Amino acid sequence: MSKLDRWWLSEYKEVVPMVALLKSLERRRLMITISTMLQFGLFLIALIGLVIKLIELSNKK
Repeated sequence: MSKLDRWWLSEYKEVVPMVALLKSLERRRLMITISTMLQFGLFLIALIGLVIKLIELSNKK
């Protein structure tokens, strides 16, 4: 094992926990973002559906 390899491994061991922590935080943030977007999307779909129904009802009269 060369000196560079040993140095790289020691650096890598220090970096890994940070990366893992960041990834878990990113994943949590991503999940929150996705769920928020899904809720907003469902809300929009419901709203559009409601508007279409109202237009249909007003056209029937």
